[in-house]
Amino acid sequence: MRISRFKLGFVLGYAVATVRHSKDADPWIQRLKSVEDRWQAARDWWAGLDEDHPIRRLAAQSRYAA
Repeated sequence: MRISRFKLGFVLGYAVATVRHSKDADPWIQRLKSVEDRWQAARDWWAGLDEDHPIRRLAAQSRYAA
């Protein structure tokens, strides 16, 4: 069963909105922001790799291996 990006984004957005309206949510908001920052850093790192980087080649091989 595949979960579409829209459904995942909708559920996460709803969760964040609910947590932000809670009075005791500050630790949760900080944790969500740190996760978002790490995710963005990982995406930036991946986008910065050259096409012939060993990790990109390994990912391409494993994607088409099945």
